[in-house]
Amino acid sequence: MHASRLVSIALGYDGVPILGGRIDRGEPFSPADTLQRVFEWYCENYGERSKVNLSPGSVVMNLHGTYWRLKIPFVRGSILLIIDRDLSVGNVEGVFRGSAPPRNVLLQVENLTQAYAARLSDDDLSYIWSEFHQGWDAVSCLTDLRGHELFNQARGDYTQSVETLLDGRTLSKARWDTAQCAEKIFKGLLARAGHGFPTSGGKGHNIAHLGGLMKQHFGLELSKGSLAAIHCLPMVRYGEMNMDPNEAWTSHKELLSVLRSINAAGLDQLS
Repeated sequence: MHASRLVSIALGYDGVPILGGRIDRGEPFSPADTLQRVFEWYCENYGERSKVNLSPGSVVMNLHGTYWRLKIPFVRGSILLIIDRDLSVGNVEGVFRGSAPPRNVLLQVENLTQAYAARLSDDDLSYIWSEFHQGWDAVSCLTDLRGHELFNQARGDYTQSVETLLDGRTLSKARWDTAQCAEKIFKGLLARAGHGFPTSGGKGHNIAHLGGLMKQHFGLELSKGSLAAIHCLPMVRYGEMNMDPNEAWTSHKELLSVLRSINAAGLDQLS
């Protein structure tokens, strides 16, 4: 896209789409054709590396004891969501003018095969449907948080927590990153509103205490169980405590619950 913009400026193209895609290319080396050649050159030479992942993030889903990445799509406007065991249904990507075709939620489950999808029960489909929508709300909330640098750091912690949880080899890091994400979200919300918070000592990293400040200053009462599941001791960071996979995943799930509560309270829409 950057290269196409520079070519358009250098050659004086005006009103020509620089995104490539489904357009009439016209004569060879006409403006539309030239810009399409730019995209083709990058595709041929850089392949997948040239693609930009616009997804706001992913959540981890526990389906029959196996952790799956459930990808949240990037959407501007509206989209019809369906869920169908046939993975050829609703298999659409790209940018569309007007109404986009329906999107099959099962296609958001990374590496899901057709054979596995065909065996999913109705209860499985209901569970995946629910996990997708709840995950969308939570990830959208995290994406929308603005007004303080701590929110950017929280998004980085969240991404790392998902990757390490799915990897499964460093569950202590997944657990720590999840807690760090929650801590920075709380502190970012407090700092943005001009409220103080502890920065050192036991309370400085105590998720339950910081969650209590959410109620004190914003009237947002968060589940004590969620806060307890997210909180962890510093020794977890260095692998000095045994970490159960279910404990790490539960912490992830409760962080998503906290994000949905923040979303419902409208705190993610303030700046």
